[in-house]
Amino acid sequence: MAAAGVTYVVGRESREKYGESLAGRTELLDGHHQFKVAVSPWRGNELLPLITPQAELAPTGAGDGKFQAYCFRLCLTNRPDNRLTISKPEGYDPDAYELLRRYLIASGENAAMPLGISRLPNGKTDVNSQGPVSTNVLGAAWEYPEASPDRRAEIWEAHRHWAHGLMWFLQNDPAVPAKLQAQARTWGLCRDEFTDTDGWPHQLYIREGRRMLGATVVTQRDLMEHRTKADSIGMCGYNIDIREVQWVSIRTFDFDQQERYRQSPQAADRVFMEGYLTHPVDPWQIPYRALTPSSAECENLLVPTCASMSTIAYASFRMEPGYMIAGHAAGTAAALAVQANQSVQSVDAKHLQRVLREQKQIIESTQKPAMTR
Repeated sequence: MAAAGVTYVVGRESREKYGESLAGRTELLDGHHQFKVAVSPWRGNELLPLITPQAELAPTGAGDGKFQAYCFRLCLTNRPDNRLTISKPEGYDPDAYELLRRYLIASGENAAMPLGISRLPNGKTDVNSQGPVSTNVLGAAWEYPEASPDRRAEIWEAHRHWAHGLMWFLQNDPAVPAKLQAQARTWGLCRDEFTDTDGWPHQLYIREGRRMLGATVVTQRDLMEHRTKADSIGMCGYNIDIREVQWVSIRTFDFDQQERYRQSPQAADRVFMEGYLTHPVDPWQIPYRALTPSSAECENLLVPTCASMSTIAYASFRMEPGYMIAGHAAGTAAALAVQANQSVQSVDAKHLQRVLREQKQIIESTQKPAMTR
């Protein structure tokens, strides 16, 4: 797409751009991904790595070009007969996890596991991010979409190294509460997964990158108000789901316990997580035009993964089923274009839909909307 000179965008837009109430920089709201206790962002006179200073934080609702964090989704097991011991990473730096260390110490007995462990068959789990410090490396991937291959490889390795070091930290660092450390030690990489890379996943979890600005741009309205499309090639229905975007340092006013009765506020900087968003949507139709560039820019191209959508709409589309549905439709449309000796933009949408239905693609839903707005 980029090599063909097609217009694209990276990062979140402002609320005003497409009239999206959920767009832009988010409020610093409480939630299960937010810091529950005060944690200082400072190490001496410098902020800890990857923390955005308050002066550089965009206003609420503004577009800032930033996007949700990347991570490695680890396949772990707690079955001793299939569990690989986590080794100490080469070049391991415990200071890299200072933010987590402070959070665990401040949380005390309420400290929670930062690994999102969802149980799967055979004693396995597919780990996702959980909480404000986790497998996600906030702010470490913003260069990735426009980076050179060599720089992308460095970013890839930095994320893998973070995940490896995080596992070692949780299992060995004295700052980790004993109960949490014991729980972490029950998990390891799987002997029978990713056998050619010693149990480590092959792919970096790239949740969002470049997005085409094509023949039409799907936005929040298309997910909530105008969900039906005459040129529908399939349906999505996952939540609008945006993971953590950045750690930020914010000056707040807390009442020190000893001074509470004198009502003496104490000003101090503390770390917040910004960007996490989840919002339910009813099933919505993907328009064929979202997979095609404008004819003036490029005719012989279909873009099913980096589809033409706002960040908000893409956050519902970006799951593997959405990619597969769009990829199926794009491949079918390409075949029809070749057969008719025409551009992909000239493919008859009704003909495409007939073929997709014959192939068991779900074009429309017969169910009534269930979401309460």
